[in-house]
Amino acid sequence: MDNPTLIVAAVIFAMVLGVLWIHAGSTFLVWMRARRNDAPIKMSELIGMRLRKVDIRTVAESYAQARAAGLDVTARNLEDIELLRCSSGLVVSAMIEAKRAGRPLSFEDAASDALSVQRPEFAAPPAGDTADRRRPQVPGESLNLWIQAGLSGVRISPMAFVRMRRNRVNTRTVVLSAVRAHKAGLGLPIEALEEHDRVGGDAAKVVSALITAKRAEIDLDWRRAAAYDLTGRDIVEAVLERVNRMGQSEAGFRPAEETTA
Repeated sequence: MDNPTLIVAAVIFAMVLGVLWIHAGSTFLVWMRARRNDAPIKMSELIGMRLRKVDIRTVAESYAQARAAGLDVTARNLEDIELLRCSSGLVVSAMIEAKRAGRPLSFEDAASDALSVQRPEFAAPPAGDTADRRRPQVPGESLNLWIQAGLSGVRISPMAFVRMRRNRVNTRTVVLSAVRAHKAGLGLPIEALEEHDRVGGDAAKVVSALITAKRAEIDLDWRRAAAYDLTGRDIVEAVLERVNRMGQSEAGFRPAEETTA
């Protein structure tokens, strides 16, 4: 191999293989250690954590502690805490201490406390502060909504909650609207709902209108419905008027109800 280009390429290739081997080896060791600690984590989950730049060793250790203490916590829960740049170990330790003291602490409450300390943007606003009425008023509400969305099959990035709070978006309305849209098979990205709320629209009403239109087989897409809502007119009422003109019978048709609480 007298060709310098081939030599450089071979060296780079060897270095890449070496890095991949190191990562694969360390991931395998964490996987094995987790199994020995009776806190197994799927290899695919560990690889996903690595790709999302989560410290898999920390998550595995925290999960093992939680399992040993009989806590109702999943590795996914702990990963999401780490994604928020908060210590999963701190959350688990708080839950263990509370359990030993005879006052069990839920993962949700422990995570809320940790987030309030380590991530000030998750803390509740001062009492009497009405400057921002669109932000969640409960320290753990973002986590509550994230769990509710996950159980409904809607995956929302933890950082999306940080972004919505920073943009003063009504997180509760957006998330619950996303859940309803998902269940209705509308296929709406949460970013669209978030942006609509940010510019002063009513995401819940638009979703209700789309669900109603779908049931009545009316051709209505998100773009048109959102634009109509931003004019200040009632999009749900407009859809219902269209339904009435089409002669839909009440027996076979039921308008969608808004859910924001």
